[in-house]
Amino acid sequence: MARWTRNELLLALNLYFETPFGKQHQSYPPIVALAKSLDRTPSAVGMKLCNFTSLDPVEADRGITGLSGASKLDKEIWTEFENHRERLVDEIESLLEQQRNRESQTADDSTSNQVIESAHEPNSLTTAFGVVAQRRHQNFFRRVVLRSYRTQCCVTLNPVPALLRASHIIPWKESAEQRLNPRNGLCLSATFDAAFDRGLL
Repeated sequence: MARWTRNELLLALNLYFETPFGKQHQSYPPIVALAKSLDRTPSAVGMKLCNFTSLDPVEADRGITGLSGASKLDKEIWTEFENHRERLVDEIESLLEQQRNRESQTADDSTSNQVIESAHEPNSLTTAFGVVAQRRHQNFFRRVVLRSYRTQCCVTLNPVPALLRASHIIPWKESAEQRLNPRNGLCLSATFDAAFDRGLL
């Protein structure tokens, strides 16, 4: 089997953060789906997620070791994500968009076009790309937090996505470096999210 490429590892890292604990196995449907899109076996993808587990300090603190076969590139990708989250999230979201476009054969970039088409002032193009990047970052954080909690409020088990929020444990405004850290998130229903945000929970 060919060596894993950077893009493949970024998609695997994304899935790692989306996968609930105990689901890193070859029969878990999202692992099967990613394996199919990468033309790899589900067991290979499951093992790659377990390799990332071995690099995750949060799991190490819980006494979970993962697999010991993490490659040099695995380690580089993990370190890069820890130190340059915004850049890697941009890469991941771009790859996912390309993947969706290939699957649907339709480029759904209407939001980006609307923003850029309205740009007439010298600095507005930079602003437009900033808005698109911010939306990508917010989308990444919400997606990985909700999926890692199996799209259920961790307090009430509410399963309605429209009523769920990806809450930051360390508030957004207090730590720029933790804003996109999936381990800095809780899946809460809207009421509990508001209570948590105000220090009432």
